[in-house]
Amino acid sequence: ARLFLFASRDFWFEVPLPFFLRSPSCVGLGTEECLLESDCNNGAICGADTGICENINPGGGCGGLGLDRVIVGAVLGGYIILYGQ
Repeated sequence: ARLFLFASRDFWFEVPLPFFLRSPSCVGLGTEECLLESDCNNGAICGADTGICENINPGGGCGGLGLDRVIVGAVLGGYIILYGQ
């Protein structure tokens, strides 16, 4: 049981949690018009051909926090270092 609990914790920190923290929120995706990247929510880009806010990864989900990659790495790394001590 202990092996299962530790393995599941590691799995959640390595796979779904970074995706959730980096994916954009669903608000405005596919509906809001944009001219620049800054017109869209964090984690979304302005489509060059459509002029509408889109997800960075085609087929990717939404509903996350839209944090930058460096921030996600720092938060998860800091948590694992402090929690593992």
